[in-house]
Amino acid sequence: MHLVNVSRGKLVDTDALLEHCDAGRLHATLDVTSPEPLPDDHPLRVVPTVRLSPHVAWRSRESAWAYVDDLVAVWQALARHEPVPGVVSGQLGRARALTTGRVLVPTSGGHGG
Repeated sequence: MHLVNVSRGKLVDTDALLEHCDAGRLHATLDVTSPEPLPDDHPLRVVPTVRLSPHVAWRSRESAWAYVDDLVAVWQALARHEPVPGVVSGQLGRARALTTGRVLVPTSGGHGG
C-alpha cells in the first residue's frame, strides 16, 4: 500500500505513519508533513519507505511559467497604477506599499489598504 499526501500534513497521524512505514507495511510520498518544515533530525527523513518532496506537488512545468507570467502582470500593473489582477478585496493598498517601500499605517479596522 502507498499513501500520497499533497493536501495537509495534519490529515495524517505521523506516529502511526512512521510505525507502518518502518514495519514495511506502508510506503508514503509526502509533499506536506506535520510539523512542517520537518526538523533535520525527524524520523520521517530516514525511513526508506518514505519519500519527501519540498511542498511543490501542485506545480507542473507549465504552472511554473504561469506563475512567472502572473507575477510580471501584477508588478507591471502596480508600476502603472492600474487595476491589479487577482487582488483580494482591501489589499491593494498593502500591495502598492510593499512595492514602493512605503510603510502602511493601519486604518481603524486594523487591515490597512
